[in-house]
Amino acid sequence: ETDITKESLWKHLPQYDYIFCIAVFHHLPTKKDQLFVLNQIKRHLKPRGKILITAWNLWQPKYLKYHFDLKTKLQNPHFVYIPFQGKPRFCFAMTTPYLKKLLESVNLKLKVKKSPHNYILN
Repeated sequence: ETDITKESLWKHLPQYDYIFCIAVFHHLPTKKDQLFVLNQIKRHLKPRGKILITAWNLWQPKYLKYHFDLKTKLQNPHFVYIPFQGKPRFCFAMTTPYLKKLLESVNLKLKVKKSPHNYILN
């Protein structure tokens, strides 16, 4: 298991032509962590390189019932716990405006597309 929010993980990595971050981003709990990871991706991308990031669309009908936990929503309205292998697993429910603001904050010029199941940043 690796923690992509730790500087030590990124410290000695080279630059890449392609960086993929698939079904990971919605598990980052704080804006600080999200911005850190985006900055690292940007830093490790070669000029003219390509990025693909996906995050689950947790606003789809099958997940809506998990948004009604008041205790969780009082912590952060984006927080939601989705059952996985019999246990609740933390997720951060992204939105298109939220993702666009994150990308602007780190000056990453990616498009945000919302599909029925995912957000796609590329």
